[in-house]
Amino acid sequence: MRTAVVVALCAVSCGAEARDEIVHFVNPPPGDPGYYHWHAPSWDPGGGDIAFLNVTAPPSGQLDEFGPESVGQSGTQLPLTTRFNGGASIAVAEGTSWVLALEHGAALPGREFTDSGLTSAFFETPPETRFPEGARRYIGVLTGGGCYGWIAVVRTWSSFAALSWAYETEPGVGIYAGQVPAPGAGVLMGAGLLGVWARRRRP
Repeated sequence: MRTAVVVALCAVSCGAEARDEIVHFVNPPPGDPGYYHWHAPSWDPGGGDIAFLNVTAPPSGQLDEFGPESVGQSGTQLPLTTRFNGGASIAVAEGTSWVLALEHGAALPGREFTDSGLTSAFFETPPETRFPEGARRYIGVLTGGGCYGWIAVVRTWSSFAALSWAYETEPGVGIYAGQVPAPGAGVLMGAGLLGVWARRRRP
């Protein structure tokens, strides 16, 4: 009887609280099954082809298509510069079109967003927009539906690989760069109840 009560309480509490509003995807390592190769595919003066990443889809579900949740990157004629554009908007330095190289924990919203921007690697850009080669940084994203998200990237030369990405499912609700879903309070409560029950069962 006591077991049934504890299980029922856990089911109710877990079901009520275990819903996370942040959806998080991790890209497998290069060469592994399911890896999505997001990169700047062209050096054409006009920007050429664009590779798109949809922040609401897993690596295996990427269609490389323009859409309201997608961010695109392409090479340009400028040295060590990549153009980002797409249906989703990107966090940029205020009053500029330079994409912010966000550190882990940077808050979104509270930023300026645009659906077309430039990001460069070195000294001609403001400090907050520089992406050191090989270092993890975050691109802030605002989907066409008003949902905030982020893409964790690492730069190699003038192309960016996506390590992981996430988005908040509720429009207008903020997210931090690198923020991932946390265990629901109900899950923790249920685990605690089971622990109490187990201790009481001991002889």
